[in-house]
Amino acid sequence: MQTVQRPPLHTLAGFRRFTVNEYHRMIEIGLLTENDRLELLDGFLVEKMSQNPRHSGKIARTMDILRPLIPSVWMDRQQVPLILSGSVPEPDIAIVRRDANYYETRHPTASDVGMLIEISDSSLAGDRQDKCPIYARAGIRTYWIINVIDRQLEVYTAPSGPAEEPSFAERRDYHPGERVPVVLDGVEVGTVAVADLFAGWQSSN
Repeated sequence: MQTVQRPPLHTLAGFRRFTVNEYHRMIEIGLLTENDRLELLDGFLVEKMSQNPRHSGKIARTMDILRPLIPSVWMDRQQVPLILSGSVPEPDIAIVRRDANYYETRHPTASDVGMLIEISDSSLAGDRQDKCPIYARAGIRTYWIINVIDRQLEVYTAPSGPAEEPSFAERRDYHPGERVPVVLDGVEVGTVAVADLFAGWQSSN
């Protein structure tokens, strides 16, 4: 499977950008529904990848591996909104601070996030060129891309925060045969074998 190539969102010009409030208002009045399968990224309405059993299964497998390591003060959310400045992404997995109401009255914001994870095959280009700057601008401390195509785990840390060209200062790639630390809010809570994350997976190339 080939990745979809398109210009990074931040290079687009001449297109209408929406604020987070405008996006939520469109949902409230019914202009956008769950059937539209859109997320707000850097002010643009971007079509989400269609769900299929393979991708959904990989999310479940990853959480089976991670969940035993996650302290009780954290919880996981899967493919649901996260409110950031100018964006409302729906990452495959978000590990967020536990909320007494299970986020029934609000969506998590950047300050709630311990780490974000995207499982990337056909979405790899967008997860790198679009979501990396968005997450870095928001100050997300740990961002994983589980890169199915190259069979590597890309760990992005040291976000720039708001900047003209936001980015993560550090990226380390892990491969089967290595173990990767799981870090939440600067605290290592355990490690996982990279091979376990890719067990049973076949490259889509």
